Amino acid sequence: MATLRGGLSLVIAWGTVAIMAVVALVIVLGTRDARSLVVITIAGALALAGLLCRRAPWAPWLSLAAIALVVGIGLASPDTRVDALVMGTYTVTFLAILITSRQWGLAWIGLGVLAMSLVVTRSDLVVQAGTLSIPVGSVAVVQMVVAGTWLWWAWHAALDQAARRDAQGAEQEQVIAESLAVQERTLAWRDTITRTHETILNDLRYVLRSPVIDRVRLREQLLTTRDRRAQPPRSVAAPAVFEGVTGVESRLRDEFTGSLDLHVRASTQSSTHVADVEPILMEIVRNVGRHTDARRIEISIDDADGDLRITVDDDGSTSPATDAPPGIGRSVVVGETLNARGARLDEQPHRSVITLPRDAPAATGPGRALPLLFSVILVASSLGGSVQFLLLLAGASLTYLPVMLAACALTALGVVVVLRGRPVGIAVMAAAAVLAAAVPWGLAAAQPICAQPPLVLTTINLSLNAFFAILLWARSRWTWLLVVPALVGVLALDLVPAVGCPLQGVDVLLSSAILIPGALLLSWLSSRSAARWEIEDRQRWETEIVETARAEADLDLARGLGDSIDRAWLLMWEIADGAELDDERRRQLRTVDSSIRSGLQVDPRTAGGFVLAARQVIAASVLCGTPIHVRALRGSPDTRPLPADFITRLSDMVTANPEAEVSIHTFFDGYDDYLAVSLPASAAARAGFVPGAVEDQGCCAIEVSYVGEEDRSDADVTVMVSRSAEVDEAAPAIASRA
Repeated sequence: MATLRGGLSLVIAWGTVAIMAVVALVIVLGTRDARSLVVITIAGALALAGLLCRRAPWAPWLSLAAIALVVGIGLASPDTRVDALVMGTYTVTFLAILITSRQWGLAWIGLGVLAMSLVVTRSDLVVQAGTLSIPVGSVAVVQMVVAGTWLWWAWHAALDQAARRDAQGAEQEQVIAESLAVQERTLAWRDTITRTHETILNDLRYVLRSPVIDRVRLREQLLTTRDRRAQPPRSVAAPAVFEGVTGVESRLRDEFTGSLDLHVRASTQSSTHVADVEPILMEIVRNVGRHTDARRIEISIDDADGDLRITVDDDGSTSPATDAPPGIGRSVVVGETLNARGARLDEQPHRSVITLPRDAPAATGPGRALPLLFSVILVASSLGGSVQFLLLLAGASLTYLPVMLAACALTALGVVVVLRGRPVGIAVMAAAAVLAAAVPWGLAAAQPICAQPPLVLTTINLSLNAFFAILLWARSRWTWLLVVPALVGVLALDLVPAVGCPLQGVDVLLSSAILIPGALLLSWLSSRSAARWEIEDRQRWETEIVETARAEADLDLARGLGDSIDRAWLLMWEIADGAELDDERRRQLRTVDSSIRSGLQVDPRTAGGFVLAARQVIAASVLCGTPIHVRALRGSPDTRPLPADFITRLSDMVTANPEAEVSIHTFFDGYDDYLAVSLPASAAARAGFVPGAVEDQGCCAIEVSYVGEEDRSDADVTVMVSRSAEVDEAAPAIASRA
């Protein structure tokens, strides 16, 4: 709604300044009346103030006051043309309706009718419709009622719709911001895991597993590791939505070893939205490469009934298993991206079709604010003119019947397009172009047009206004060329003597052929600028979220790792310099290895309760100097914590025997969370975990089972803790980023 009101203020401010300049020029070149010069000077000052303060809520009222003063000048002069006063009254009333509330807008309709009645009393012209003689003033008042009522209703309906979309957009933006931060944080975490795994952890593995340490080799490894760790982290790239299809295609090729072809048959503006569903495409391509024998993937991007359709075909003869529980890629990446973009995914053997709505929220975005405003106003003028369209039929001349029908149909089509609030395709534009051309050329074919030139002139102007309103909602700007036949018809009526009775006035040319097309062009240019500013603002917004998320990830990683990496580095340098790898140093290295692995794998802001419980057990073992082999720590986002006394029991079991071989890992099978601790049976028994026992702790279930042969004196057991995960199905949607 803010964008609509902002666009309105911008149009009123600049439009008023332009009106003041034209009126001032007319006064200076004309009568140069001192009183008029004073009034126009005051009006110009008000218009300039309204322009400078256009962001203030009261600024449009300054512009409205300026235009009202100009209308007052016209009323004070007996030589002012009535049609100019009518247009001025229309302008003041329309602007008042637009900038007031819904309730006060109705009052302004009444005031507009009174003002119009006052203005038209200065004219004694009549419209001769057949045997009827209708005063022009009565027609103008009825037009004011019809046009004002439509403008009041349509504008406030657009504001209400914009307010609803603003609320939905704010909620979606919050979800996108949160999910984008989580996703970028995860990327940063994975970058650090990769870098650390390829440096410190590889060095630790070499020292702990090699029977003989080559100290020269170890020193070289440590020097290489130091250089690699000194390299800057992965740069924060701009969101993929701004780089179009090219960047997405290159990343997809990296995920598939076979041949990948991408065919883009959609418009350039549409195809840029492919990046919005890149996480889904990445997951589909990965699954084809991992789980099928396909050697070729073909991706097609097409326009489909106002949406964007992306089809992924492969030539494989085998398909991924469908009975397996959905993993993280399918349930999180695909599912949440679908929710975020309102997209649909239709999966078939060797074919996946993504349907992406691309213009659902566009009507109230900055790029659509001014077209919506102009189209509402233009249709209002056409509806007011429909009163005169009907008078053509009352004239009892069949030559006017096609013109009347075309004008009314064009106005009705304009009403439907504006109320629909979505871009229209070539079929609607072609129909509108035919109707718009039928009006001037139909009048040219009607010989008795000389009898009613004001009626003919108004019919042309107001019906073409509806066509220009429809043009503002064209999906392709090339369809604006369809206005040429109608404008040529206007020129023929006004300039070509062969028509039989040229109107010979500048009104038609000025309005239909110059002013409205100019306003159309300015609206389009303003919309393009606003859309570009919106993209830049969103890019800055996303970059800020990314940088903040990475900074927070770096801080949490530093806290989680503590001085473990520095301790590991120092111990390995001692060994490289000649120190013996005795049992104490080996135990210390294994302990810091455990600390590093758990610190890298457990993100305290996104990990579930089971993973955090495993982290606490590992932290206790590190604190006691007890080595523990840390395997994969993965789990559901179920944040319910395990009871503190139960975690203490597990920690005591692990730390009771510093010499025991202990390993720990967590995983999630799509339904239940599991925490598994493997250790000697004797150590588990001292903590009360007897092999073969099954316990129900209320918070979770515990099952103790042997690992390998049971009759061995040093047999190991696994203490398996499990719990059904409670995962919110409406998880935050992942923002569309590479």
